[in-house]
Amino acid sequence: MKKSLTIPLFLFLVMVTMQLGAQKTATQKLSVLIGGHVIEESDAWKYIINNFKNQYNVDVDYQLVGFEGYRDKLVTSFASGIPMDVVLCNLIGDTADFASRGWLEPIDNRLAAWEGTAQIWPKLWEAVTYQDKRYGIPWYTDARLLMYNYDLFEKAGLDPKKPPQTWEELRAYAKKITAPAKGVYGYGVSGASSLITTCAYYTITL
Repeated sequence: MKKSLTIPLFLFLVMVTMQLGAQKTATQKLSVLIGGHVIEESDAWKYIINNFKNQYNVDVDYQLVGFEGYRDKLVTSFASGIPMDVVLCNLIGDTADFASRGWLEPIDNRLAAWEGTAQIWPKLWEAVTYQDKRYGIPWYTDARLLMYNYDLFEKAGLDPKKPPQTWEELRAYAKKITAPAKGVYGYGVSGASSLITTCAYYTITL
């Protein structure tokens, strides 16, 4: 049976760690770790955090970390026993991994009282659910696109107006286009040792 050529959605997940077992008070500090494409958005995050501080009268200590090394920083923080109160994750598998280690706090009771819960697509909740409990909030998602070169299609005898519709067709097209002697390859993903590479491979493995 042919499998449809679908590009899965990727999520950024806001996770609540076990350190939030008790409600924060005005005299306490909330620690937040935010990772991903955030360094270039530092002014926006400063604006968001300041608004939160003013609205809830809670001091917030936040850190912005780029993609490189972000997950390692998360794991080190959890393993040390002194994690952040709220963390931002961007890999679907992190929910099950972190929750199974006892690093995350279920927040179903909070979600039940939040009006925004019903506004999130039902399918997205799967990314923050582990053993029927929800450990975070899907914050934003994106769709990945398959881009192809018309000229390479034509040189390989393929019709560029009829792109592959299944994973099997994608593989067959890629093999026809590939010409190592000419430095031409029918399909490629980043090979760098980074989180971005992991996200790219999720596209073809999920």
